[in-house]
Amino acid sequence: MSTIPKVLQDLDQWIRWDVEVGEDGKSRKKPRGKTSENIGQPWSKVADVKIGPEGGIGFRTSGRTIIAVEGVDYTLLAFDLDGCRCPKVGIVKLWATEFLKLWGDSFAEVTPSGTGFRQWALVRDVPERVPTVKVAEAAPEGVDKTPEVETFGTGRNRYVTVTGDKRPGRS
Repeated sequence: MSTIPKVLQDLDQWIRWDVEVGEDGKSRKKPRGKTSENIGQPWSKVADVKIGPEGGIGFRTSGRTIIAVEGVDYTLLAFDLDGCRCPKVGIVKLWATEFLKLWGDSFAEVTPSGTGFRQWALVRDVPERVPTVKVAEAAPEGVDKTPEVETFGTGRNRYVTVTGDKRPGRS
């Protein structure tokens, strides 16, 4: 997890998740420990989260995470780009490549499924709610996810998975 930016690692907003298979046969990432029911209690720093054999770590995006940079407050957002990457060969859809370019050198990682990216960004002006945007394009061959961009960090009690698996081609 050393690839995760230090500014994120130092926040007490981390949780463990495990994979569970639902009645429909689909795998889901289920948070363990602190959840939305006890969201007011302290969470953990990333180094203190114990990862299970079938899971990973997640970052709490409830409320707004404010980070000051040189005296200016920014809101931390995580953009979840789904259905844009073929995990077998790493080919990325053009719409996702263009989206990721918009954020320059901010931290971007491959999602746990390998079929998308998580783009982290510090933003000045954020609306109360940001809708999920469906992309009018097919997913890569063999990818069973709808191409879309979902935004985390705009006030709802949620968590987002984190891999630390930096986007290929980034230092």
